[in-house]
Amino acid sequence: MSSLDERICVYVNGLSGSVREDLVSLIKDNVKWSRVKIFSPRDMQEGADNIAEILEGGARTTAIIGGDGTVSAVYTMMRQIQERTTNNYNLPSFALLRGGTGNGLHHALAVPKGIISPLVKLTQNEGQQFSLTTLPMLEITANDSQGATRRAFYTFAGAGVDARILHDYTAFRQAKPKGNRLLAYLTTIFTTTLSREKSMVQPPVQITSSANIRHVEYGCNGIINEQDYDCEGNVLRFFQEKECHPLSVIMGTSSYYGFGFKAFPLAGYAAKQGKMSLRIVTASAAQLAAHAIQHPMQAWQGIYSQGVCDLVMEDAILTYPPDQPQDVHVAGTYLTPTTQVRCRVNGSIDLVDYAKM
Repeated sequence: MSSLDERICVYVNGLSGSVREDLVSLIKDNVKWSRVKIFSPRDMQEGADNIAEILEGGARTTAIIGGDGTVSAVYTMMRQIQERTTNNYNLPSFALLRGGTGNGLHHALAVPKGIISPLVKLTQNEGQQFSLTTLPMLEITANDSQGATRRAFYTFAGAGVDARILHDYTAFRQAKPKGNRLLAYLTTIFTTTLSREKSMVQPPVQITSSANIRHVEYGCNGIINEQDYDCEGNVLRFFQEKECHPLSVIMGTSSYYGFGFKAFPLAGYAAKQGKMSLRIVTASAAQLAAHAIQHPMQAWQGIYSQGVCDLVMEDAILTYPPDQPQDVHVAGTYLTPTTQVRCRVNGSIDLVDYAKM
């Protein structure tokens, strides 16, 4: 197999919401052909074969045209190949290109809009000497209803209402595939998910961690107060929560969910310590909706005066009652309902920093 270390591998997710059918032809027409190797899988098996070829070929840079789900799938598969082989494969650095729906990590990195123009700029760097941003990666593990282990890596995930929003949004887009995606997302939240959540009793959760945790209070002007705790048993006991029924528990090492919504104001602060930001949303769906209406900019920036608890930690186990599984998503892709979610910082991802090109 020929070496790929002198070429930028371009992985195109043709199933992603924003990828045009003629994109591969456009790349061939506009990008110096000798500088790239295009992979455009038509199914999961072909995608797995393509990813294995990228690793085996020693690619230094892989450009991914797709959204958060695509980046997570590619990275997760590369980690799995690393683990099951004796070959010492090095992961490439990744150049993200906006080809998904929400593009959360793309917002965190200020990835420019468009696909062809940024890709042309990448290929003009003959030596692939890119400035890189390194982020800690989260490993999320959960068992589905059949007992099978579901595992994925990314910089954000969540258990609760945000996973159900994604499930509802997917159904909405399948019924109405055309139209503005952000408008469809907001419509889904206010007409479907929140109306259902108002009458829904959330399952209680126990949150445990193997290491110390830091409780951080955050406001419009930044960090207000922080305090360390020696973690033993249920994390929530520090906050007088004898039985907590959170609307959602979300975790991240990058700041944004999709569409530029800042779900983790403390992600950068946590990532510098090689840790994750974990946010427990104790407010009700009605309270969140009221806050979004009264303070839309604060809500969009993830700032709440009450109803959230922000923690900085290395790992967490979320345990729900056996008869009350909670919904989980990773990278904006619905994963599974489960009674236990394991999340820890495990490894990192190197990302091309377009701002320094």
